[in-house]
Amino acid sequence: MSISDTHVFITDTTHGFTFAYEDGLTVHRTGDGQGGKRISQSGTTGGKHVPYLLTPSTEHAKHTGVIFITEGEKDAAAMLTAGYAAISTTGGGGNVANTLNIDATVQALAGLNVVAICDKDTTGDKWRQALYDLLTPHVNDHGLQSLTFIQACEPCHDAGDAVALGRFEFERVQLEADPRQDVAEETDDDNQVPFVDTDDFWEQTPYLQAICKAARACRVAPTAVLGIVLARVSVMLPPQVVTPAYVGGRKGSMNLFVAVLGASGDGKGTAASVAARLVPYLFGARTEKPSSGESLAALYAQWASEENPQDAKHPITYLACANPRALIDIPEVTWLGSVAVRKGSTLGGELASAFVGERLGGATKDQAKTITAPEDGYRMALITGVQYANADALFNMSGTGVPQRFLWVDTLDNNMPETAPAYYEGLLAPLVDRGSVPDPPENLQALYRAGSIANMLNGERAWGFIEMRYPPEVRERTDRIRYERNLAKKRGEDGGDNLAGHLNFVRIRVAGLLPWLDGAREDHTQVTSEDWRIAGQIIEYSCHVRDKCRERYLQTVRDNRAEYETVRKGAQDDAERNLATIRQETPGKVVAFLSKRERKGKPFKGTDIARNISRKWRPYVYKALDELCEQGMVQRVEDTGASTTSTWAIFK
Repeated sequence: MSISDTHVFITDTTHGFTFAYEDGLTVHRTGDGQGGKRISQSGTTGGKHVPYLLTPSTEHAKHTGVIFITEGEKDAAAMLTAGYAAISTTGGGGNVANTLNIDATVQALAGLNVVAICDKDTTGDKWRQALYDLLTPHVNDHGLQSLTFIQACEPCHDAGDAVALGRFEFERVQLEADPRQDVAEETDDDNQVPFVDTDDFWEQTPYLQAICKAARACRVAPTAVLGIVLARVSVMLPPQVVTPAYVGGRKGSMNLFVAVLGASGDGKGTAASVAARLVPYLFGARTEKPSSGESLAALYAQWASEENPQDAKHPITYLACANPRALIDIPEVTWLGSVAVRKGSTLGGELASAFVGERLGGATKDQAKTITAPEDGYRMALITGVQYANADALFNMSGTGVPQRFLWVDTLDNNMPETAPAYYEGLLAPLVDRGSVPDPPENLQALYRAGSIANMLNGERAWGFIEMRYPPEVRERTDRIRYERNLAKKRGEDGGDNLAGHLNFVRIRVAGLLPWLDGAREDHTQVTSEDWRIAGQIIEYSCHVRDKCRERYLQTVRDNRAEYETVRKGAQDDAERNLATIRQETPGKVVAFLSKRERKGKPFKGTDIARNISRKWRPYVYKALDELCEQGMVQRVEDTGASTTSTWAIFK
């Protein structure tokens, strides 16, 4: 869709806007002076209401068969201004069911293809789900022709942005189970503090209390310390520790990726130092940064040789495991992004493979340079620092599924005490008993030499997986999510990979890492319902941090775009005004040239006149000659049919 270079700018003025509904409801929208908005209602505020702009938009939609529905009146007005039939509900988020007159709405939309444009935030998600529940039963032969959900592509947040920036690019939205719905009740308050940021969360277990006390005494955010502690526990475990095969035929990896949100100097390094004291045992894990996708395999594997009993001059070469563990610590995510966007880079795809423990590396022309790490034969954790301004380095890899696989934590401590708690001996004592961690399998080298577990003698039995055991509700939830996602695809609502695509798998891993922090637990491979519940709270918090980061980044992009458009439009207006002035001045320049005493009465070709007038006015000389001739101020002495070759003179 296109609006032919028509740009409509929508802003909140100091006086605001008033939107009048057909049933007497009036909605007032004003700015709050701080970049936000205030919305109030008057008139018939009780009961349920038909959508805003319903009558004019349905009349318009009769010619196209399509009508758009938005979350806010401003968006609907912007769409209608741009020439599209659009209506808006009143009441945001999950409040639509309480405010929308569904019977009157369905009657008005009967026979139309309805396209809902969702805002890209948590409230927009709830609005989408509520609208889906309300309208889906009415998609039939006597009701709506079809119902589709879309959202504006980056950097636009909603339909109003798409109109204002002239970016009418949308993508289909997939409806799926919200992985956070069984964790905590959500509200429409965008500033709500997640449960993880409350003192009650940290009082649930002794190890959470220890992490919080250590972090607060060291003046860093407990959430940042927790995220890095979990990454270090992941590295600590040998590669044969896995999760059950909940989806597909292979067991799940315990590899973990963590994004720490915060500006430079906000405490990521300090949080990492506290986490290193709490989980000090990494058993020699490598801590290098990869320079390419191919270099990931080189963190674990290397070429080795042994004597060839058949030919002493030509030793036998084979791949050996140099180290089964690696902690990739990238202080600035821009470094990760710069490597990933290089031409031909495979880093994004290799990281996605590493998350699930798949084979790393691939064959090259030179066999001696081919380095691979077998699936399930290595452990990887990745920690990177993310700032709002450079978050695109991570979000731009969403096509390969990289940001979807991260656990997000923040360096902000919403409950930091004014005075730091007292530091005491044992505050930073290790949380994990070194003796509780299993050793890597004795046949680790045999795995690397064989290339895969399937190629080993006796296969999985020889490898010896240590499988974490989870409560029944984990499989039930995983099955439900997979079913609902498949159902959404059947309805044509599959929006492709999205930022919530791997949340359940991240939660399974977090739940599997928590038992190792519990020093009083006898069996660290048993995940309890309590572990699963706490992991859900951590994932809810992770989603909050991720969405906050993404929204602030996109807001920066939108602000920059709006500023650019304003500057560009201002420059264009200035240029047009200057151009109009130059055109007005050109006839005078022509008359001045021909009126000179030595030129008066002498004919000059149009090209000669233009050549003797300054460059600024030169392009408009021929049009000025024609206009002056019509006015009788200049005479055409010889007419060749072209202003450029005709001759011109002033005789008076």
